Amino acid sequence: YPLCALAVSDERPVSTQSTWATTSALAASASPALVMARGHRVQSVPEFPLVISDDVESVEKQKKLWRFSNQLVLSLM
Repeated sequence: YPLCALAVSDERPVSTQSTWATTSALAASASPALVMARGHRVQSVPEFPLVISDDVESVEKQKKLWRFSNQLVLSLM
């Protein structure tokens, strides 16, 4: 009999792997060269990493998010 698919999907990743993945993602986002290599346009971003307030999480409409991003001089295209 084949293995049950649910049994395989219930496995959790090793905590050290998760920690290393998070650390690597943060390190890559702090380097403009690496961010540009991923295809993002970052010429108008004043500094890296760009830190914004938690108020962005309360935005519920995409139209308001676009306005907010334009105020930051970002392009999300």
